[in-house]
Amino acid sequence: TVTVPPAQWTVPSRARTMQTYHWTWQAVGFEPALYRIGNLALHVTAGLLIYGLARALMPIPIAAASAGVFLLHPLNSEAVSYTAARPDLLATVFVLAAVWLSLGTPRLWRIAGVLAALLAAASSKETGLVDVPLVVLTLLVWRPDHVRQMLFAPIWIGLGAILGASWATLIDWMTMMPAADRTWAST
Repeated sequence: TVTVPPAQWTVPSRARTMQTYHWTWQAVGFEPALYRIGNLALHVTAGLLIYGLARALMPIPIAAASAGVFLLHPLNSEAVSYTAARPDLLATVFVLAAVWLSLGTPRLWRIAGVLAALLAAASSKETGLVDVPLVVLTLLVWRPDHVRQMLFAPIWIGLGAILGASWATLIDWMTMMPAADRTWAST
């Protein structure tokens, strides 16, 4: 039997990724092809979000071309083929969802969705923290009328919560020293 340790729910982390691996393992066991199908579903979801995001900003032909390039580009085949690339797919889906939700008319449910997507991206992969400035930049560039309507307080509260929860991890990253028994080349 295989025991799976509980996920460490900190931000930033890969707890959400570990959770999806655990769910897949519970549902199908260790069949690699089925893990790839899950990755393919995430990739297609990201492509649909690209289309929705581009459609909110550009005409339909450009939006369709953008989604097509994303879905069919050979560089993206690694994310679908390798099970270990799931953190990238999850973070991409949640970052795109946060940006897409931020473009709509400001409503309480939409702001809550943006915050949930921000936290989900940061708990899927450490680089998911990039979504907070990306959402703010998207609003400033593409929807300045919404900036006046929407208070940034929820986004800044979310950013503060993410940075506050991850402060110890960020300090560790910045001051990381190799272990005494390893060299930088082996890390």
